[in-house]
Amino acid sequence: MDLIRFAYLVGPALAGLISSRFNPSVAIAVDAFTFLCSAIGVFFVRTRRPAEKEGEHVDVAGVRDDFLSGLRFLWHHSLLRILTILLTILTFITTGLNDVIIYRLGHELHRSDGTVGVVMSISIVGTLLASISVSALSKRFGFGPTWIAAWTLCGVAIAASAWPARCPSSRPCPR
Repeated sequence: MDLIRFAYLVGPALAGLISSRFNPSVAIAVDAFTFLCSAIGVFFVRTRRPAEKEGEHVDVAGVRDDFLSGLRFLWHHSLLRILTILLTILTFITTGLNDVIIYRLGHELHRSDGTVGVVMSISIVGTLLASISVSALSKRFGFGPTWIAAWTLCGVAIAASAWPARCPSSRPCPR
């Protein structure tokens, strides 16, 4: 598992833990500090462009033409075109989903930062289980049905998160 995936899985749980142990401002400060560390690390990375190695000139128009060629290929391939459009929409919609869940738990259901951390940790377990099982499910049912079922399950989970009219303690949730 590379560092980016590790951070994606562990980050929300750590944020909830730090937020419940101290306060949300400390969690944001820790997040800002990690970005600062990343920026400092990138500052020390030295790379040479392929053209510098070969003694050639990088043609910006060639890069643009290659990019446009790739776009034309996607546009003329019906399956890749629809998948690219669909994935773009899904990415746009789901990017802020963690924030929506955190807001709903904290502000609408008045749950503690610790509860938010626990919910995010449980979602990490679900992500890991899905990652482990997706290969076997795709082999058994095919890519398309597995992909559609996974996103249907996500949609049901998102809709269910908006449903509860009562808090788990059987008292009405504050509105």
